[in-house]
Amino acid sequence: MAPEPARLRGRSEATAETPGLRGHGARASGASANSTAPPEPALANACAAPGAFAELLRRHRLVAGLSQRDLADRSGLSERAIRDLERGATARPRRHSVGAVAEVLGLRGAELAAFQATAFQPATRHDVAPGGDADARAEPIGRTDPAQPGDLTGREHDLRALVDLVSGGRHRLITLVGPAGVGKSRLAAELAAVLERPGALDRPGGLAVPHVDLSALRDPGLIGELVADALGFGGPSRLAPAERIAAQLRGRRAVVVLDCFERLVSGAAEVTALVRRCPGLTVIVTTRRPLHVAGVRLLRVEPLPVPLAMDLFARRAAAVRPDFRLTAANRDAVAAICEQVDGLPLAVELAAARMRLLTPGELAARLGRPLSVLTGGARDLPLRHRSLRTAIESSLEAVDAPARTLFAWLAAFAGGGLLADIEAVAVAFGRDSEWVHGALTELVDISLVRVTGEGGESRYTLPAAMAELAADRRTLTVREP
Repeated sequence: MAPEPARLRGRSEATAETPGLRGHGARASGASANSTAPPEPALANACAAPGAFAELLRRHRLVAGLSQRDLADRSGLSERAIRDLERGATARPRRHSVGAVAEVLGLRGAELAAFQATAFQPATRHDVAPGGDADARAEPIGRTDPAQPGDLTGREHDLRALVDLVSGGRHRLITLVGPAGVGKSRLAAELAAVLERPGALDRPGGLAVPHVDLSALRDPGLIGELVADALGFGGPSRLAPAERIAAQLRGRRAVVVLDCFERLVSGAAEVTALVRRCPGLTVIVTTRRPLHVAGVRLLRVEPLPVPLAMDLFARRAAAVRPDFRLTAANRDAVAAICEQVDGLPLAVELAAARMRLLTPGELAARLGRPLSVLTGGARDLPLRHRSLRTAIESSLEAVDAPARTLFAWLAAFAGGGLLADIEAVAVAFGRDSEWVHGALTELVDISLVRVTGEGGESRYTLPAAMAELAADRRTLTVREP
């Protein structure tokens, strides 16, 4: 357990460690993060403090999606102490501080051992000074595992269009936009698999496509650093990320995937600036919300039409029940299931997993409240993809408080509502038309609300699963937080 913030807040890190402090940090090879045992020689010789430790700490923090303030708050250190550690100003970090930081970063095993070795080994003349040139050949640790490529039922046309866009090189900022669970990450993973094949983009060995998962990141200011790190150009430098990437690429082709960008749309301008500065760089962004910046090529990823959704259902059902087949007896029920979940691939796959226990007819009869039924996704999936409820809730978390409030109010409109009707409800709660327009725009952008035309007017409707969640939240939400 990390020490209480009140005991450490504001302490200077410039002095040597205080012996005898124990009791927090993760265990690795039988030792805690604060163990006084010396680092293994192989690790100690591999890197040295403070320059190497400063770089390693910074890289681990960026991978964890934490700002310096976040790391300070969670570890019980001061923000100044974290800054000093990351710029190499601390000659000998306190052992308990290294342990507290390692615990927050979740370091274990070899990663923890290397972290300790860099912190406590005396510096040598071979060190890279803070702000100096880092070894660009080092394996980047900011890269994360994307959704696994494989069966891409119903997305073959989308994949061809995406490959053509990237291969042509005309569009270098491409966004895959669609609702939660529609398959954006999987489509990006398939693109990476295609580009990594020998001969892709006229490269004999193909092109490696790093993947950066931004789902845990909240600070748009870190985007450039994460892209540089994923491409292998991270580490201490006096250059801004765009300048560093441009200098290293020198016009060579590179493609990087930025996954789950919806919480960081305020940082979209940083991505466009990065693409403009680096003529060989193509950035693929998956997001539930459009970026609304100039120069972006938007590829909308839509739910599957019913026939393709049925094919996907049959494949996934056969994976959990090998004897499952689409037959004349169950075809209508499967079609009804796919219609009820609006062809959303995540919902279709969660429904198919229920074939372990239910028949298609039994499942179709239970989908009146889809959020309570469509759960139990695979344990190796991100939490947001293990149930339909968590997928929708993660979209709500990406919008501002007024949009979340309006989402709950829309539960009162069973068949959808016209703008004038929604404005009338908002006025009754002390909101004006501008408030409604801003909140409604966010909800439409992130695909939580559907817009249809009716007699020359727009009708705003919640799909079935969204309506269920809105009704649940309506009982809790009366005023905007």
